[in-house]
This record gives sequence, C-alpha cells and structure tokens, in this order.
Amino acid sequence: MRLITLVFSLSFFALLWSCGGGDTQSAEGQPEGALSSEMESFAKFYQRFHADSLYQIRHIIFPLEGLPDDADSATIASGRFRWTKQSWKMQRPFDFEMGEFGRELKELGPGLVEEIIYHKKLPYVLVRRFSYLGDDWYLIYYAGMNKVRVE
Repeated sequence: MRLITLVFSLSFFALLWSCGGGDTQSAEGQPEGALSSEMESFAKFYQRFHADSLYQIRHIIFPLEGLPDDADSATIASGRFRWTKQSWKMQRPFDFEMGEFGRELKELGPGLVEEIIYHKKLPYVLVRRFSYLGDDWYLIYYAGMNKVRVE
C-alpha cells in the first residue's frame, strides 16, 4: 500500500513538474485568497502548526505513516515505516516566494488536504497529508524529502 501511495504521489509530482505548476491554488483551481471556509481554517491551523512545537506534536497522529528522507527501496517496499514522537523532526515553514521550494496544495475531499513541496531545480519532493478529525486538523501522513525520477 505504501508503495502505491508513493508511486501515486511521485506520479502526481512528475505531472506537476512537466506542466510547470507550482502556484498554490484551492481545490476549485482558484488562486489562493478565494478559499473555502474549510481551507481558511486549514490556513490558520497550518500557520500555528509551524509556529508552535507543542501544538505541532498534539496535532500529529502517531505512529505516523510515511517515509524518511532519502528512503531506500527496501524501506519503501516494506510499507512498515512509521514516525514516532521520538523520531519526529519539528517542521518549520518554507519560504515559497523567495526560497528554492514550491508547493502544490490540494483538497482531496472534505477535510482532506495534500501538500506536495518540491525543489524548484532538483528532483526532490516532500508529501504531507492533513485531515480534519473531530474538531481540528491533524497531520496524518509525512513522506520526507525524497528524490523522484522526472521523465
């Protein structure tokens, strides 16, 4: 299952890369600023998630499914990798405007957002999924920065 998820994510990234995408958009394809109320609540969560380390830890479902940075084929194929509180590396915000990274943010469905962060010049991608569970947003999947094949 993890291999399928990674392949899907990497395929999506390759499509994004080949189309020259990278501008942040809402699920409806409108520029950021025309966001739904759900995405507005996500934007507030996202800002606090990166500013407050205790809030961040409380808003991650551990053990967290995903992949480490530079995952090898055996780790990917096993589908057994999980982040724990002890192995977690605090997430800090990226500078998408002036930095070397871009992102694609998509609503995959009600209460489900996928974020793909990619290096603008090198074939590296990071994938995060967030879900609205109960009364707040949570990180439910994190694949660290991994090299992808761009064809």
